[in-house]
Amino acid sequence: MAKETRKCAYRQCRHGGVVNISNDEFVHDNKSYYHKKCYREKNDLELIRSLWRENINNTVVYSQLNKELNRLITEVGVSSDYLLFVLQYVISHDYKLRYVGGLKFYVDREEIKEEYEKKTKKKKYVRVQDFRSQPKDETKIPRFALKHKKTGFGSILGG
Repeated sequence: MAKETRKCAYRQCRHGGVVNISNDEFVHDNKSYYHKKCYREKNDLELIRSLWRENINNTVVYSQLNKELNRLITEVGVSSDYLLFVLQYVISHDYKLRYVGGLKFYVDREEIKEEYEKKTKKKKYVRVQDFRSQPKDETKIPRFALKHKKTGFGSILGG
């Protein structure tokens, strides 16, 4: 019988560090197993680091950046998705952000929170129960006819 638990490869795992393959949603990346949320957070943080290096400061001290990001996630309770959105918003609107500690001031800005709410509401899907179709007008429905092409040796002779 195969082993049903694996160690979550994400160092900051908030789910006990063990992935139960039969019950938990997980991602198998290369030889590593991650909880789905851990994998998303790991990728978001990697993207934040690269955006910071490319757009804010290419000589950033990664230990300080990681410490601040982890503090915002664990102590303040901000999601990595929201942190990524905040950084992208700051970059796209040319706000002044020069040091790692300044990120916390943009996390609490109301205009950024409102934009994030708008963005996340767009992702909501229509439930099947809420969908009501209109009665169909038979005259407006397009009709298509497929002409089957002869295949094989008989199509070459034209028969």
